[in-house]
Amino acid sequence: MCITSPLSGWNCISFTTAVFLTSPTVSSTAGVKAGGKLALNMRKMKVNGIYTNFPDRVVIDVTELGLGKKIAVGDVHIEGLTMMNPKDACVAEVKATRQSAAAAQ
Repeated sequence: MCITSPLSGWNCISFTTAVFLTSPTVSSTAGVKAGGKLALNMRKMKVNGIYTNFPDRVVIDVTELGLGKKIAVGDVHIEGLTMMNPKDACVAEVKATRQSAAAAQ
């Protein structure tokens, strides 16, 4: 969908882009080391902006993501683009497993 703004003279487009998580290895994530499981809850995000600013994919570093912590759409910032998904929607999280819950007791 293309929207032309008569005031600014540039084209703005809404687009869905793929989401990728990055970490040297998934097991090096802090929460996974503590016994949790990394879950990617959102595989695509809706973004709005000038089409020349669109990345092929959104790469999110999850190395410091701890056990029970999450990354929300509001935590993802890409210069020149606006995220159209709800700000509190979860992109990725480290869920506690039975093993990590047993170790905590």
